[in-house]
Amino acid sequence: MLLFLRSFAVMLFVTMLVAFEVACYSNNLPSDASYAEGGPVLVLFTSEYCSPCHKAQKLLIDAMKSGELAGITVLLYDIHANKELADQYEVKVTPTILVGRGGRTVLRTTSMPEAIQAAKGLRDDK
Repeated sequence: MLLFLRSFAVMLFVTMLVAFEVACYSNNLPSDASYAEGGPVLVLFTSEYCSPCHKAQKLLIDAMKSGELAGITVLLYDIHANKELADQYEVKVTPTILVGRGGRTVLRTTSMPEAIQAAKGLRDDK
């Protein structure tokens, strides 16, 4: 029963992300070129059994609902489903959040409030 509830919670979260028009990619992070062409990007590496990850996802959804993240591309990756990416970006703990723009990562953190503030700063500092 617990596994069913966790699966349902994950499905519900993914549905909410799609409903709020979050750009989610399963196989690749944006290249430096796509960072340079667009605005700020917030990338969340998470895992299913990570309690802090669920809290970070809730903060992310709340920020999206309030419009705080308008103009910011948000990407979500499960480290188990995207092991190569997690290894490439040296993700050792979850949640790991990367914020970048213009072909570079400007912040690597485990704090969603800090990441949201940094992404908003990049968006507003064009």
